[in-house]
Amino acid sequence: MSAPAMRVCRDCPRRIPFGNPRCPECATRYERERAADPTRRPLYSEAWRRKSRAARRAQPWCSVRGCTSTDLTLDHVTARAWGGSNDGPTRVLCRYHNGLKGAGDGEELTYR
Repeated sequence: MSAPAMRVCRDCPRRIPFGNPRCPECATRYERERAADPTRRPLYSEAWRRKSRAARRAQPWCSVRGCTSTDLTLDHVTARAWGGSNDGPTRVLCRYHNGLKGAGDGEELTYR
């Protein structure tokens, strides 16, 4: 069995396994600094986070046919940048397919 792939922490020279951008110490410091910043607005409201958790609990799979990823997000069917809203239609997508869709590369995705 081989060793896990490693990368360098974003904020210090420590080597860490792939998955998180920061080592645990730097991640704690980063989150503490973000929480203390009075100008920081949350990206999504608590209501959106509750809606996302409920949708992912109800549908624990990606809506793209054949995808088996379990790293799920709640996707706006119509992007907010294009007139969609948090109250509009949504679907569960894995982070990869949500990123493809957001980059404009996902037009040919087949949804379940």
